Amino acid sequence: MVTSNSIMRLPEQPKRLAIVGSGVIAMEFAHIFTSFGSDVTVIARGPRLLQDLDGTASAEFTKIFTADHNVILGAQPAAYRLGDGEGAPVTIELEPSGRVDDVDVPAAIEADIVLIAIGRHPNTAGLDAAEVGYDLTPDGRLVVDAVQRVYAGGEPVPGVFALGDISSEHQLKHVANHEARVVGDNLVIDVAAGAPGAAAEDALEAASHKAVPAAVFTSPQVATVGMTEDEARQAGHDVTVKVQQYSDVAYGWAMADDPGIVKIIADRDSRLILGAQIVGAEASMIIQPLIQAMAFDQPADEVARGQYWIHPALPEVVENALLGLEFTPR
Repeated sequence: MVTSNSIMRLPEQPKRLAIVGSGVIAMEFAHIFTSFGSDVTVIARGPRLLQDLDGTASAEFTKIFTADHNVILGAQPAAYRLGDGEGAPVTIELEPSGRVDDVDVPAAIEADIVLIAIGRHPNTAGLDAAEVGYDLTPDGRLVVDAVQRVYAGGEPVPGVFALGDISSEHQLKHVANHEARVVGDNLVIDVAAGAPGAAAEDALEAASHKAVPAAVFTSPQVATVGMTEDEARQAGHDVTVKVQQYSDVAYGWAMADDPGIVKIIADRDSRLILGAQIVGAEASMIIQPLIQAMAFDQPADEVARGQYWIHPALPEVVENALLGLEFTPR
């Protein structure tokens, strides 16, 4: 059995790979090893893959991904049985997870390697962070303030900053890069101020976690930013939603074998984009105009009509999704 830390260090490519999990790590490695030519089987407890996504996006991804990959939905391992001798296969006994109705789960499957991809945890326990008095979130991350200072006993610790997965809810390299720049600048200010922690509060820079995007590098790609539709409604927004098919624009129609969708959620009154999810080819690139609009509070209708969109390029599907939003008349 391996994890995401060790699977890329295997001495040889597995012929049969079983992946337990249905999140980002599981999906990306399923894509990678399928591309290498391994026989990959994904074991997912729920009815959909990437269930942390907006429901529409998760359902679209599941439909496309399961058409080209061996996925067992509504199943979970009941036992692992190792064969005798080096290189012997692993038998994974399966049972229904109870999360999918009327599911037909095979009794067992065999694999050469099993990848466990059911989540990651900050390594604060290994650092004895709690033992030295640092404050931790319920899921084990270091508590930091807006300028990335570490806290202990509810108070900021002079001269101690944290960044990246150990403190951030966004386990993303581009977020860690931003936080690293902020921490670097704040350390310089802190040192220049003299005694640790003596820097004036208004001289320290706050990290920005507005409009944080993420992408899943699979086939199809997935890209997200902001709220899901459910989150926007629960936050009290009067939402307008548009789901645009790739096939509705020229480039998407030409890619007949590559379906996909763009879903945009906006506030009906303010016209601001609250969130977006894209499932399909080049999703991680064509979402960028939406990230920029959210970062700079650009109204959705201005983004759609205030610039040229190259025809017949794929970003036209984003343009059409924006144009499909319905706003309160001014």
